[in-house]
Amino acid sequence: MNMKTIINAAMQTYSTLVDLTTIKCGQCGGIYAIVERFRKRLEEEGGFWHCPYCKTGWGYGEGENDRLKKDRDVLASRCSHLSDQLGREKRSGIALRGHLTRAKKRSIAGLCPCCKRHFANMKRHIQTKHPGYCKAAVKGEA
Repeated sequence: MNMKTIINAAMQTYSTLVDLTTIKCGQCGGIYAIVERFRKRLEEEGGFWHCPYCKTGWGYGEGENDRLKKDRDVLASRCSHLSDQLGREKRSGIALRGHLTRAKKRSIAGLCPCCKRHFANMKRHIQTKHPGYCKAAVKGEA
C-alpha cells in the first residue's frame, strides 16, 4: 500500500447505529453504557466486563448456554434412570406372573403349598391341617 491510500482510508467517516445499555456500577455508583449485543453475548456465553471508573468486574459467571447444557444433561440422566427402572419393573412383573402361573398349576395338580404333598381333596386338607393359611393368604401374608 502506498501512503496516499492509508491517508484516504484514515479520513473516511463511518456512521452506524448501536444499541447501548446503561449500567449503574454497584461499587462506585458511576453510570456508563455498554453495547447491548456485547451484553447479550456475555449473558448467553458467560463473561465479565469492568466499570470504567473503579475497574470493578461485573458480568455473568455462567452463561445461559452452559446452564441449558447442564439442565439437558441432568434430564437425559434422569430419563435414562427412569427407563432402567421401568425395565426392572417390567421384568419383575413377568417374574411374578411366572410364580403365579406355577402356583396355579401346582394347586390344580393338588400340591399343598405348605407341606408340598399331593392330596385329592386339597380344600379339606388345608382346612384341617393348615387352618390359618387361607386367612393369611387373604391378608397378603402368605
